[in-house]
This record gives sequence, structure tokens and C-alpha cells, in this order.
Amino acid sequence: MKYILPFVIFFFACASIQPLNGGDKDEAPPKVLNTTPDSASIHVNVNTFKFVFDEYIKTHKVNDLLIISPNQKKNPTLTIKGKSLTIVLNDTLLPNTTYTFKFNGSIVDINETNPIGNYQYLFSTGDYIDSLSHSGTVIDLLTNTPCTECNVQLYKTANDSLILTEKPDYLAKTDELGNYKLTNLPSGTFNKIILKDLNKNLLLDKDEYTTLSLLINTDSTKSDTAYIFPTPNTDKYKPRIIKPLTPGIIKIHLNKPIKTKTIKLYINGDTSEYSISYTKDTISTYSYLTTDTSNILLIIDQDTFKLTYSITPQQLKYKLKITGRKTGTTLLLHSSTPIHKFDSTKLKLYNDSIPITFQTLSITKTAVTLSTSSTIDANIKLYSEEGLITDILNKRTRPDTLLIKNSRHPNSLLTLNINVIDTLETYIVFLKSGKNNIQRHLIKESTIILYKNLQPGNYNVTIITDSNKNDLWDTGNLFLKKTPEKLTISKPFEIRENWDKELTINLL
Repeated sequence: MKYILPFVIFFFACASIQPLNGGDKDEAPPKVLNTTPDSASIHVNVNTFKFVFDEYIKTHKVNDLLIISPNQKKNPTLTIKGKSLTIVLNDTLLPNTTYTFKFNGSIVDINETNPIGNYQYLFSTGDYIDSLSHSGTVIDLLTNTPCTECNVQLYKTANDSLILTEKPDYLAKTDELGNYKLTNLPSGTFNKIILKDLNKNLLLDKDEYTTLSLLINTDSTKSDTAYIFPTPNTDKYKPRIIKPLTPGIIKIHLNKPIKTKTIKLYINGDTSEYSISYTKDTISTYSYLTTDTSNILLIIDQDTFKLTYSITPQQLKYKLKITGRKTGTTLLLHSSTPIHKFDSTKLKLYNDSIPITFQTLSITKTAVTLSTSSTIDANIKLYSEEGLITDILNKRTRPDTLLIKNSRHPNSLLTLNINVIDTLETYIVFLKSGKNNIQRHLIKESTIILYKNLQPGNYNVTIITDSNKNDLWDTGNLFLKKTPEKLTISKPFEIRENWDKELTINLL
């Protein structure tokens, strides 16, 4: 079990101990020469334990690494003197109980800080040493990767709320592969809860990860795989306006996803249309405001929030700018602020000195898409008169000339085959690059999705089984025995230039 140790005392002889010059670097860990009492002793009735090493030692992250089981209510006392370590257990020893000290690299040599490794000391206050064990693997549900240094905590009583107030009776930590093994356990049934213990206090706290509890019997040799997930965010909504401000755009970020469709937004008393991000934690609206301060009223269910949107006169002195990107025969003009009006009569396009005709395909709040008569690989020179674009704050573009070079789409194709068995469910499909969502699709049946012209790089596919159909992934709840919504995450894969790749995912 891990402890917060009250103090660590170091005693050294008067003479300074110096490593010899030359020779190979010392890479050997300190070795235990003898212990008092001997390891694996039975009928132990003392609370002081001495370890003598073959070299001078010191502690290393002892609060994180040293695990003593069963749990001690009072912190043990550690003292180092030269080559010896003394541990005093300040709790009364339990009868007929096997104790283990797992050092896990918490003792290192002085010169090179070589760790002792996985040395374990054990003893029993009864007639025998308990020899049962329990093992398994822990996976992070959000990443589908091993959970490293997660706590596997066993409790003698099946009360999940103990993880909020009581330290566990037995503890193990997962390794870099997410594997763990609890050894020298007594026969019986324990309540197992796994915890990503960020503040290392052996209790479940806000923003930490956990699993659902599981009763295990140590007489069974069954190994299991557990999935750890974030605890629910029970905080109240806390909206804030995102800065830096872009004239004409108001973005409001919240501390957690919005799980309701009952949302109303008012600006200076007038109803305002809005959009919500894929992650459901950001509200965006386009504003025609020209005043420096405006009152925003946001209503989420029964909660009402008042915000103040302030923009300085200096920020309102911006210049409306446009940028362009050409791919093939398509020209995209992007505005630095939201578009109110596009006047195509004030635009001329040329390839060298040859005029290029065009048609307007679409106009959004941020961009204008044009179809041109240019050749696929041709660059375009753009001449714009004043007022080509007028934004929602009535700013007008000034006369300008732009040289827009042709950019070529990567010639790649990803074919994603999704086989669905349960057609009563709704699935949210994300193509991701790192933490960025590239594309999103909703499906209810077996589907083929084509991703064209992807940039070279590494990707994966994440699919949410949206059981409650709220367009979000919902985590689990330990205390309500609620499992998280299922996530299906593909292994990372690479997309290269001029590659076609096919990926099949079966949703079972």
C-alpha cells in the first residue's frame, strides 16, 4: 500500500563518500543482504523491520512507489542510516494476516541512483503466508491504449462509496502494458475498483478516471480486462466568451458538453441564432453589433447566465481582408470577418493576361466558392474593386490584387466499410488525425464512407454507439452502476500520397 511518509531521515558518516575515478559506470542496483525479521517469516509480532543493503542508499519517490499491504491507517516511519533502512509500522498488526512491502524502485544507490527494482518483502502474523493472487489488464476507454500506473484497489466490503473516503485494503499498480498482479492475497471476496489516481491520495476525486466495481474471489484464477473512463462532470455550467475576439463573431465556451436541446440565446434582448460545435461545448453566433459593450443572455434548460461582450473601438478599426485558394478549377475566397454581401461584378480573374470567367457556387458566412474556366494547373491573378465583400458590420474590402497559386489536392482515397448488426442503434463516426476531428458522419445501418484527397499522415476512426441519441459520447458512473457508451477505435493507420486504402470495421 502506498503512503505519504511523515519524514525521511538520512545519517552519514563524517567522511565524504566519493566514487572512484575511471572504470565502467556502476549500473548494478542495490541488493538486500539481510532482513530482520527474515522475509517470509511467520508468527511475526514486531512492528520494526530492518533491511541491510550492499551499498549506501537513499529513497526515490517513496510516496509514489513504495506499496505496503494491507493498508496502514497511520503512516509508517522510514529511517535510512548508511546502508540500512528501517521501516516502523505504526498500526497494530492484524492477526493471521500476510503483509507485503513492494519497493518498486523506491530505494536507489547514492552514486548512480540505480533503483532496487521489484524487490518484495513479506511476512505473516499467523501460521502461514497467503499465496493467492489476482491479475488482469486495464485499458483506457477513450484511447484504447494500456492504462499505465493505474491503481487496482481491493476493498473487503462491497461499498463503492468507500473509494471517496477510505484507502483500499490491497493495492497494485499497472505496468506500461496495463497489466497488474496482486499477490499473497487471502482467500475471500473483494470489491475491485480501478483508479487513475492523479493526486496520488488513493481516493476518487474530481476529474479522475475509474471503472465500475467488480466483486472478485481470490480462489478463482480468472484474469479480466477492465476499461477505465472519466468520472461524470457534475459541475454546473460555466460559460465564458472566447478571446481573442473576432469582430462579428461571438463564441461562448462551456466547461462541459451541453446535453440538452433546450438552449436560448439573446443579445441585447433580441433572439440570436447559433450553432454548436461537434463537442457540444462551444456556442457560436454571428453578431451585427457595432457597440463596444453588449449584454448576452444564455439559457440552458432552467439555468440562466448573463455575459458581457466587450469589444474596444480599436478592435472595430480592423481592415476586411480576403485570401484565396485554388484547387483545380475551383477558387475559394475566404473573408477575415463574417460575410454579409458578395458583389461578383467587382471581381476580375486572369491567367496571365487572359480573362477567366467564373460562376458563384456558394456563399457562406466565411467563404465564397467559385467555379472558374481556368485550366486545372493554372495560377490566377485576382483584381477586386472596393466592396467586393461587405461584412456584417458593413466594412467593405478595398481594391486589391492577389496572385493565387494552384494547390493540388492529395490524390488519396480511404474507403471505410462499416458493418452494422444492431440497426436500432445510432452511430457517430469520426475520422481523426491526432486529437483533431477531420470528418463526422451519423449512421444507423451498414455504410460505405469515402474520404477523398486526405492529406498524408496518420489517422484513426472512432465510432460512438450513441445509445441515448443525444449526439454525444456519455461516460459511465461508478455509483449508479452505469456503463459508458461503447467506443470502437481503430488502430492508427497511415495515408500516403497516391494511396488507396480500405478499412473494414464490424460493429458487433
